[in-house]
Amino acid sequence: MYKNFTRSAFALLLLFVLAACGASSSPYTDTAVFETSPTEEQAPETHHPESAPTPTPVTNPIVTPTPTTTPEPPQFVGEITMEAVTLAAGGTHTLAITQDGALWAWGSTTIDSHSPVRVKDNAIAVSASNGHSMVITQDGALWAWGNNSAGALGDGTTINQYSPLHIMDNVNAVWAANSLTGASTMAITQDGVLWAWGDNDGQLGDGTRENRHSPVRIMSNVAAVSTSGIHTMAITQDGVLWAWGANLMGQLGNGTTTRSNSPTRIMDNVIAVSAGGSHSLAITNDGRLWAWGWNMFGQLGDGTSTDRHSPIHIMDDVIAISSGTAHTMAITQDGILWAWGANTGQGYGGQLGDGTWENQHSPTRIMDNAVAVSTSHSVNFGNTIAATQDGVLWAWGDNSFGQLGDGTTDRRQYPTRIMDNIMLP
Repeated sequence: MYKNFTRSAFALLLLFVLAACGASSSPYTDTAVFETSPTEEQAPETHHPESAPTPTPVTNPIVTPTPTTTPEPPQFVGEITMEAVTLAAGGTHTLAITQDGALWAWGSTTIDSHSPVRVKDNAIAVSASNGHSMVITQDGALWAWGNNSAGALGDGTTINQYSPLHIMDNVNAVWAANSLTGASTMAITQDGVLWAWGDNDGQLGDGTRENRHSPVRIMSNVAAVSTSGIHTMAITQDGVLWAWGANLMGQLGNGTTTRSNSPTRIMDNVIAVSAGGSHSLAITNDGRLWAWGWNMFGQLGDGTSTDRHSPIHIMDDVIAISSGTAHTMAITQDGILWAWGANTGQGYGGQLGDGTWENQHSPTRIMDNAVAVSTSHSVNFGNTIAATQDGVLWAWGDNSFGQLGDGTTDRRQYPTRIMDNIMLP
């Protein structure tokens, strides 16, 4: 399906193959792994992040040049938030919600189209993996469709679905992801309970490595979650960050490379988190961005290609993040979108949007007035979509399946305007 990998992409493929599928479980399990938030006795001591020099940003020629200085550390205390919820880059397809609540899809999905197609109304949040899609409607109902080989839809079967299927009610947030062995889904209900299902090599967090075809209760008091398909990060309502799943590259951030099949406490005062392919990002309540895990392509943004097993400080004044397989995007408080990490692939590069095919090891300025961003998890390193303050959706990177939505299959090195009136966070 894909073209021959380069040496770098092959290294990524080899890494993801380490994830293994488990056996399926019985339908809808309501047995809690943690009836309340995990306690200090249930997890290792909190790991204190190390500090590193803030990298010097590189100005991108596609934005209007404006004087920039290294931002002063902010004093604000932000609320805990999820990654972009009204747009989702799924790797081979893309989802976006417009201001009227209409959900649009394009790329290689159950509807193969190189331009946006309307698929559902009354949508308020979306998430997508390479092969399946999830949407929450205004009434709190969760709907799913697409590939279901690992039970990632959560309907108790492994039968693919070609139109939205109702899964559960009273849902506040959802996150879908995939690895080479299968896809998985995480959802937070209105009572703060985190549920998980699908492929499971420890990333579901239920203490096993068995696939689940229906939602399984994981922990309580959860405010935000992000999963890469092989590891998962969650923030509880007290701002504590927890991690579990694969840890070969140190992506859990607990100072080791030992996997964990249940939540492990990582750090405090966290308001946003993003799980990349095998790296992780978090924003603390002072606006500082921290990164750890795999760094082969500079996706941590510390100016090196050295893996980190504990959080390291990258930059300040950050309000939103999204991490793909091997690249990272961040929005600072002034609305500037920054990118770093992998920007190449076997004919699939350009996901940074800086007009080059070169990897970047430090934050590179991409565009202004950004309010939301989403990156895909793809073995070919994927694509990126972003929304600006005027409600315009932009896309760039791999476009082999028409996932950029510009009516072509041409990859893009720069942000390309796709559609207007996007629902903003």
